[in-house]
Amino acid sequence: MIILGVDPGSLRTGYGVIETDGRRHRLLEMGILAPPPRQELPARLRAIHAGLAALIARLHPDVLAVEDVFHGKNARSALVLGHVRGVVLLAGADAGLAVSAFPPHGQGPGDRLRARGEVRKRSRQRLGRSRRNSETGS
Repeated sequence: MIILGVDPGSLRTGYGVIETDGRRHRLLEMGILAPPPRQELPARLRAIHAGLAALIARLHPDVLAVEDVFHGKNARSALVLGHVRGVVLLAGADAGLAVSAFPPHGQGPGDRLRARGEVRKRSRQRLGRSRRNSETGS
């Protein structure tokens, strides 16, 4: 299974792509999509979408994992981040990917573990594999 993880940002959207069989994980690629910061928001959103669409077309991920919205103090920043997250979700939906959200960095370890379990569960559902089949490799 190939997982594309995305950390949305209007100036820098980070991504990482791993291949995993459930026990072994291999980093395929990581990077940042960084449209010119002086561009208007719609142009930056278009660049982020185009960059993600190109990654998806080239790497053929099975799952898109996206950082969930955080509750910040600055409403405008949260709104802009929501726009970027929407573009990320659209790129995944356009490609027919299973999409899972995970909590922002800084949440408790229990929250991150639950999020990983949820990504695994949804990935298996999307790929049509039962828990038993995916653990045994059959």
